[in-house]
Amino acid sequence: MSTASKITLAASIVVSTVTVIWVHKVQREEQEALHQGPIKDAQRMQEKAMKKKLVANQKEHEYQQELRKQYEAIQPLSGVTVTAEEGAGVNKFQSRALTFAARNMSTITPIATKNAPPAAASYSQAIKANNFIYVSGQIPYTPEGKPVEGTISDRAEQCIQNVKSILEAAGSGLDKTVKINVFLADMNDFAAFNVVYAKHFNTHEPARSCVAVKALPLGVDVEIEAIAVEN
Repeated sequence: MSTASKITLAASIVVSTVTVIWVHKVQREEQEALHQGPIKDAQRMQEKAMKKKLVANQKEHEYQQELRKQYEAIQPLSGVTVTAEEGAGVNKFQSRALTFAARNMSTITPIATKNAPPAAASYSQAIKANNFIYVSGQIPYTPEGKPVEGTISDRAEQCIQNVKSILEAAGSGLDKTVKINVFLADMNDFAAFNVVYAKHFNTHEPARSCVAVKALPLGVDVEIEAIAVEN
């Protein structure tokens, strides 16, 4: 092979190699661009959704702030009812709606009385919220914190007396109860318990549940909790 032929062959090989490398590079760049396209689209959509959510949250915040101003302007927290005529620029329907909302803003008040056993852990004897009283489970202990001996009837009576004392301290009573929950360690005590229960709930009969449990706090055999409304 002549020198000229060798040079021509070498040049052809170099050109072919460069061409293959360049084509491969272009293909990789095109594939990368195609791959990055959906990712960038997804990122743009995510950013757009985030901006939309931020705008919506800001509008909701502004709306809530404005609504609160209306509540306070129409129904001050002093408890004095403002009529529609007194609420400047507010019609009768709006006044009633806003007054109702202002009155029913959630208020939570713990209840404590010396006429029932003190709470034995991190809880209140009862909680008053939105005109309801939620009495924690009462066990057969005296207000001085001593366990009641005797029969299941004696212990059931003490539980009910504890519930009664707490409700009265909260401005309610047994006749205002709407739900009673009873827990017995032995369902064989159900009949004796019912005799005592009926003495206190013979005319007013709230909803009630009674379940048998494996064990109760401090080894007692009966516990009663209640929900009632204010007087």
